[in-house]
Amino acid sequence: MISKCSLTGFYPCLRIRLPSKNKYSWLIYNEVDKKIKAIGTALVKTVRQRRNAENFVGIYGPNSPESYYNLILAQVNCMLCNSGTEALHLLDKFESSLEYLIIVSYDVKVEEVKSRHGSKVSVYLFEDFLDPLPSDLYMVCYTSGSTAHQIQFKSSFISPIGAYDGTNTLDIIIMRFCILTVNGKFYHNSILDTLCFKKLRKLLGGRVYCVVSGGAPLPTEISKFVHAAFGLLAEGYGSTETMGSITITLLGEYRLGTVGSVAHGVEVKLVDVKDLGLDALRDQRGEICVKGKRCTKGYYKEPEKSAELIDNEGWLHTGDIGEWTLEGSLKIVDRLKSIFKLAQGEYVAPEKVEMVYKCCKLVSQIFVDGNSKQNYPVAIVVPDFTELRSCLNNSGVLHCSKLSDHELSQNKVVNKFVLERMNAVADENMLKSFEKVQAIYLTDQAFNADNGLLTPTMKLARIKARSYFSKIIDSLYPQS
Repeated sequence: MISKCSLTGFYPCLRIRLPSKNKYSWLIYNEVDKKIKAIGTALVKTVRQRRNAENFVGIYGPNSPESYYNLILAQVNCMLCNSGTEALHLLDKFESSLEYLIIVSYDVKVEEVKSRHGSKVSVYLFEDFLDPLPSDLYMVCYTSGSTAHQIQFKSSFISPIGAYDGTNTLDIIIMRFCILTVNGKFYHNSILDTLCFKKLRKLLGGRVYCVVSGGAPLPTEISKFVHAAFGLLAEGYGSTETMGSITITLLGEYRLGTVGSVAHGVEVKLVDVKDLGLDALRDQRGEICVKGKRCTKGYYKEPEKSAELIDNEGWLHTGDIGEWTLEGSLKIVDRLKSIFKLAQGEYVAPEKVEMVYKCCKLVSQIFVDGNSKQNYPVAIVVPDFTELRSCLNNSGVLHCSKLSDHELSQNKVVNKFVLERMNAVADENMLKSFEKVQAIYLTDQAFNADNGLLTPTMKLARIKARSYFSKIIDSLYPQS
């Protein structure tokens, strides 16, 4: 049999009947040979006995290809059964003489076999001895997103492999960068670099080649600083469900506010969002959808959520709103569920607004929200109380040495002072008038995972925050 496989590998070897399709199919010699070696090796390793003529495998069940594979190479002391039902019948009579049991076809009785006889007999499934298929479940990952509710998604063996597609292309990109460097495009030779940035690079070992950012949008000021200090910044966008990056900026690319071009191993498209009135073709803006080998096949044991995640054509809906730039880079606007519409018809992306207001040194944490019945957004703000006290005392607005954090947050003069400073920063960053918050609520209660306002990955749990502060948000608008 073994010698014949090397000579006639692609010829028909075994003909089997497929019960589900009610027809016959052929297995070629190479397929049979591969399974023989996999099963024989697994059996020898499982029972930890050397293969010899005195070790036997019993076959209990009807004639089948599985029986044929084991008759040839498996010479160890164990028994094969076709089903859990047959295994129970066998073990009730011969349990004392068996050490290992392999069940070919899984059925409801298999778990009963393990519970009743598992302490005395090692029970295995036939498929455990075969090489896994690329589509087989590889691992279960946990992700919380912005809901603070952990969900499990399925990853197949092909998922991490797909992440390495296009490695040669990446080598070309790096080589191209090296050529540009030799030609003098990137040099650390400015006066500012000599006096400041060179010392910073030394603190990090002096060999920082590239800084990579992901997980959350990078403020423009930080992007500019990293580019100036290190020369190279790669900003990416991805998710746990896609086993890595969806897009990433090319080395040497200097386009602030974008997350780069499409990464290898995935396809990306924008689709219409009817609820927001977005037409992807017209607006070049829509929900980001991804397809590729490394994308998850769905959430573990949650078919309803899986159907929401992946559509009938196999596209994974990220729940993020994005837009294409003229250069072909992707720009993230906000989460689909985060965007809200104002009464005048304008849409506000709260994450973008929050990132601008975080540039204000008086703001430690912020949550921006609004609704379609009002003309402007509002915000819940956790101040930086140390900085706030310093600014209040220096400006002479209020002497607050004896006031507690809670008393400061409830003071109307302080509230007005913080709002003015925040909107001064908004003007500097050119926020549109409808994006500026017109009312704020100061609180000394920090957002954290314990009170549910932050996810385990330290992101704002927006849905929970909206519910938690709903009455306060309503009170920030004038009552009709």
